[in-house]
Amino acid sequence: FVTAQTSQTITSQGYKYAFAFAAQSPQFAATQVSMLEWLNKKYNLNITKIGLVFEDSEWGLTNSKAARESIKANTTGLQLVYDKSYTAGSSDLSSIVVGMMNAGVEVVFPTSYTQDAKLLFNTMTANNYSPLIIGGGYTAMDCSRTSLRHGAEIDDGILRVYEGGYGDYLEKIA
Repeated sequence: FVTAQTSQTITSQGYKYAFAFAAQSPQFAATQVSMLEWLNKKYNLNITKIGLVFEDSEWGLTNSKAARESIKANTTGLQLVYDKSYTAGSSDLSSIVVGMMNAGVEVVFPTSYTQDAKLLFNTMTANNYSPLIIGGGYTAMDCSRTSLRHGAEIDDGILRVYEGGYGDYLEKIA
């Protein structure tokens, strides 16, 4: 059985046949922070207020813990201003979106599977709220090019966070 979502607590125990073929939470979270720092530098965005939104599974909890550590370790003034989990398969994420809006979140680091991400992004659109979104994995609509310009369309373009090379990709879609 092979899956893209793995928990560091399982893969770090030394099992012979347990492995991960994708980035683990610490690498993924560090790449999200690095991506935001690069965007701020390259486009002079000055985006510092981060919101973590994650499902309350082992995967979501592991990713959010790593993200908190990466944000805390940064030296460029990034701040975690919103940190909230939700139950996977929720039918309403409006309290999450309103909470992010009230906290002044400028960029969201989501840990969501596709259906939840779609609900989250549609709820953001319905509330006329378009922060930058730096996601990946099953967050299928990670970052829209119009979101970079603070536009309203969430699904206009996709930018995936991955180790290295994202600069050239951003140039193509921006």
